[in-house]
Amino acid sequence: MKITAEEQRRIEEDPDYIREPNFGNSLQALCLANPDGVPKSKIARCLGISRSSVDVVLASAIEKIRQAVLRGEISRMPFDEE
Repeated sequence: MKITAEEQRRIEEDPDYIREPNFGNSLQALCLANPDGVPKSKIARCLGISRSSVDVVLASAIEKIRQAVLRGEISRMPFDEE
């Protein structure tokens, strides 16, 4: 199914919007329903991108987090409560 211009705009502007009506088009609802992770194929479908694009985006996000840790900007994960 082709993504519409309105869906693309919402995906880019609304951090909680995904194209997944079964979860109210909510990224948060999708994540809560899948605590062990979401398959890349579903991520691609929800964002209207290819699976290979999902790999590129995830690799970029991991590298940004790694660099922030190395610079000391992130010292521990927020869920690592003592």
